[in-house]
Amino acid sequence: MPRSNMLSAFALACLPMVLAVVPAGEAGAATITVNNCNDSGVGSLRDAVARAVSGDTIIVRTRGCSRISLTHGPIAIAANDLTLIGPGRAFTIHGGHASQVLMHAGTGVLRLKALSITHGRIEAPQAFGGCIYSAGDVQLKDVTVNHCVAQGIGTGSADNVAGGGGIYAQRNVLLTSSAV
Repeated sequence: MPRSNMLSAFALACLPMVLAVVPAGEAGAATITVNNCNDSGVGSLRDAVARAVSGDTIIVRTRGCSRISLTHGPIAIAANDLTLIGPGRAFTIHGGHASQVLMHAGTGVLRLKALSITHGRIEAPQAFGGCIYSAGDVQLKDVTVNHCVAQGIGTGSADNVAGGGGIYAQRNVLLTSSAV
C-alpha cells in the first residue's frame, strides 16, 4: 500500500478516538458576542442569553458604555452550563433595585468572569438570590457582587423566608479573586 494511503487509513482509524476525547456538550459550543449595553434587542446581553445553549460562552465587548441597566426584569438563563465573560470589574450589570439580575434555571454551572453584578432585589414570601439565583452551581472569577437584597415578605413569620442576598445556589458557589 502506498505511504499516502497508509497515512489516510491511519488518520481515519484514529478519528473515533479523537472524537471520543472531546467532552459532550463542548463540541458544538458557540461564542456569542454582546456588542451593546441595551437591556433588550439584537446584540444585547438578554438576546445573547436567550440564544445560548448549554456549553456556550457569552463575551461582552461593548464600546462606549460600562453598564447594562435592567429595565425588563432579571435575565433568565435556561442553559444548564453557561459562561459569561465581561471586559473587567468596571463593567456592571445593574438590577436597578427592581429585580434579581441573573436567574439561572439550569442545573449545571453558571460561570461569571471579569464583571460586576449590582443592585439586585427580590421581595417574595420565599426570596432567594437578590442578585444571582441558580438552580445549579455558580462560579465567579474576578467578579464583584454588591448592593443586593433578598427579603422574605408574607403574612406570617413562617412565610418570611430569604437567603443569599447576593448569591443563592441550590448546589455550590465557588469564588476566585471575587468579592460578595
